[in-house]
Parts: sequence; structure tokens; C-alpha cells
Amino acid sequence: MICPKCRQDRARRTERVSTADHVVNRFFFKPFSCHACQHRFYALREDMGVTVWRKQMAETISTASFGKNHKRNTRELLFYGFAALAIGAMIYYLIQQRLPQG
Repeated sequence: MICPKCRQDRARRTERVSTADHVVNRFFFKPFSCHACQHRFYALREDMGVTVWRKQMAETISTASFGKNHKRNTRELLFYGFAALAIGAMIYYLIQQRLPQG
């Protein structure tokens, strides 16, 4: 890995020691340290396949949204929307009948 400070290819993974290191690790960033200038920084691990994973997720999401089942997904969305409106109207009607008139 190339160090962003000195631009030498001597940066290596370092041990996670602080709470920040563990938190940042959840977002696929790993701590690195340069052996030339001792600069410590975080970077995405390319060899982890994170970029490949993100690309596959994007393809999966786009396929699910606009793929073969686009018409079926639209119908289901409309159906559930109308069902929610009908339930909301029934609840409103029931509440209005129980309120005291006056």
C-alpha cells in the first residue's frame, strides 16, 4: 500500500488498538502504518474484495428494482398501498363513531 503522506510503497496493516480502530473497521476501513515515515492512516482494503462486494450489491439491487419482476413489484406496491389506505380509513371511521358527538 502506498502511504498518502510520503508516497512510498512501505505502508502495511497495523494492529487495531483503539476504540476508533474497531469502529472504523466496521465500515471496511483498516488501519495502516507507513514504515518509512511512521504515518498512521485508514484505508479500504482492496484485497478484501470490498469493491467487488459493493459492485455485486449494486447489481443485485438494480436487478431487484428494475429486473424481470418490475411489473409484479409495482403491482404489489400498489396493492399494499391501497390496503394501508383502506385500513387507515377503517380505523378513522371507527374512531369517529366512538367520539362523543357535540
